[in-house]
Amino acid sequence: MKNYRIILLFLFVFSIQANAVGVIDYCFNKPIHFDCVDQMNGNYSLDGSFFSRDILYTISARRAFGQDWCENSLEIIKHVMKSEDFCIEAEVIEKNSKHLTINQVYNSKARWTYFISPPKKEQIYENIY
Repeated sequence: MKNYRIILLFLFVFSIQANAVGVIDYCFNKPIHFDCVDQMNGNYSLDGSFFSRDILYTISARRAFGQDWCENSLEIIKHVMKSEDFCIEAEVIEKNSKHLTINQVYNSKARWTYFISPPKKEQIYENIY
């Protein structure tokens, strides 16, 4: 009986890990597409997309903010992407989803993060770490 319990527990833990959601880093050597999208309610969503292993992923901020927030964020992100290889830290909210929620865009010299708000344009020329 004990052997069956161990096997069932192992299978349960394995199935949770296989279906897990969480934080993933994607790294790139050339800029990917990002844009500010008007949500028609005065807020703008920061949205992007990229291909990885022939799969199209969409990426966006957790919620929409004002136009200034979005445009400042976009400017910082574009700066981070053009200066050298960069990575995007994103969260997978639903298993097997091709939509990601952006946490940060970073390289060895600069960083934009969703969690520091509102972004300021002068950060573009500073080491944002």
